[in-house]
Amino acid sequence: MITLKALLLLFLLSLLSLPSSAAPGRGYASPVAVATAQLRMMAPQVWVNGEVISRSNSAIPMEMGGRLLWVAEIGTRADEGELLARIDITLLQQQLEEQQAVVAREEARLEFLEQEVQRLNSLVKQSNVSQSTLEQTIADRAVALGDLVVAKLRVEQVMERLKRSEIRAPYSGVVSEQLLQVGEWADSGKPILRLVDIDNKEISAWVTAQMLPFIHQGDHLTVDSFGKKWQAEVSSIVPVASRVSRLYELRLSIAEGDGRVGETVRVAVPTAQPKQQLSLPRDALVLRRDGHFVFRVVGGDKAERVAITTGVAMGEFIQVSGALEPGDQIIVNGGERLRPGQSIKVINPTGVAQ
Repeated sequence: MITLKALLLLFLLSLLSLPSSAAPGRGYASPVAVATAQLRMMAPQVWVNGEVISRSNSAIPMEMGGRLLWVAEIGTRADEGELLARIDITLLQQQLEEQQAVVAREEARLEFLEQEVQRLNSLVKQSNVSQSTLEQTIADRAVALGDLVVAKLRVEQVMERLKRSEIRAPYSGVVSEQLLQVGEWADSGKPILRLVDIDNKEISAWVTAQMLPFIHQGDHLTVDSFGKKWQAEVSSIVPVASRVSRLYELRLSIAEGDGRVGETVRVAVPTAQPKQQLSLPRDALVLRRDGHFVFRVVGGDKAERVAITTGVAMGEFIQVSGALEPGDQIIVNGGERLRPGQSIKVINPTGVAQ
C-alpha cells in the first residue's frame, strides 16, 4: 500500500519535472489586457425611469357611420394604405344611384332648354314670340345649369363617402387594440382600433427641475434595459412640468434595434456640470476586504499594486484617485490573481482592452 509520505514525494518530484515556463513561479509571465488611464469629462448621475414609446400611436376613427363588416385582428401588421376596417355600404350605394339619376335628369333638362333658347331666338327675329319669353327661357337654362352642377357635386360627395367607408392605415404599424367588433355600429369619428408604429420609436423619461440645467438637446445619455446598455441622444426637452408629478419630460431618439415599444428602461441623467476626472474602465478594479486597488504595468512586464478610491461612474468608466497618472497602463483583464511584482505579458500593447 502506498503511504501518504510516498504520495507527497511523488507530487514534489512531478513539480520538479515541469518546465520552468509552466510552473507558476518567478519566471512565469501571466497574460493580461491593459487600458490607459485617461482624463474624461464626468459628472455624477442618477437613474430615472423611462419607457420606449412609438412616435405614431393612434386610435384610428371611422369617418362614416355604419355597421362594421370587418375589422383587422389584433397583432395584424399593416403597411401604409392597407385596409383596416370597413362598414356596410348598401345605403350609400343606393344614394349614389339616386344622385346619378338626378344628374341624368338635369342633363336632359339642360339640353332641352338649350334647344328651346335657339328656337325662340329665331322666332323673336320673326316677331312671332315676345322678347320676354326668350329671356325667361334663358333664365331657366341658367337655373338648370346650376342644378346640374349641384347634382354632380352630390354624386362626388356620395362617392367620397364610399371611399371613407373603408379605413386604411395612415402609416405602417401593428394593430394593438380592437375598440369595436364586427357587427357593432360605428359612429362617425369614433375610434375603431389602435395602430402602433413599432419601428419608429423613442424614449420618454421624466426628470426633476433640479436636473434640467445639466441636460441639453443633443446630449448622449446611457440607457439600461435589463442589463443591456446603449447610448441615446436627447432629441427634445419639454419645458412644461406635469401637473400631477411636477416632472419634466425628455425625449431620446434610439435606433431601430434598441428597445421595444412599451418596454421600461432606465436612463442615466447628470446631476451636476461635468468635470475633467481621471478615469478607468470598471473592469480594472480589484475589490478586496482591505480596500480597492488596481494593478499598474511598470517596466513593461511587472504588475504594481496601487490603492485607489472611486468616485463618479459614467457608463463603463469610473473616476479614481490615488497614485496614478494619465497615461498609466492599467490591467483590466487578468489582474484578479496577480501578486505585486509578478511578471506579466501584455496581450494588447495598444492599451485597448480586448
